[in-house]
Amino acid sequence: MELADWLIALMPTGRMWEVARVLRQTYGDVVVLLTALALNLHEVQYNGLDESGILSKYSTLQQVKEDIKELAQRTTEFAETLKQRLNPKHPSQT
Repeated sequence: MELADWLIALMPTGRMWEVARVLRQTYGDVVVLLTALALNLHEVQYNGLDESGILSKYSTLQQVKEDIKELAQRTTEFAETLKQRLNPKHPSQT
């Protein structure tokens, strides 16, 4: 297992926001957005929905579903961007 995988598996959720802010310097604002979405979904997983919208950011299951879809889509796009950034094609490979 690589170091990054260990960090992801063992990092307390409270530290994720701090790490995202550091990673923003290298990878841009998308890291902070993805982290915020993931932490919001993590929160509702443990605390549940709140129809009043006071105790939770989510009052309906539809809102949760929309954020799950958005997180999956944006994470996929970010991963593709990273892959291209880390493994650029050389002109001779096209």
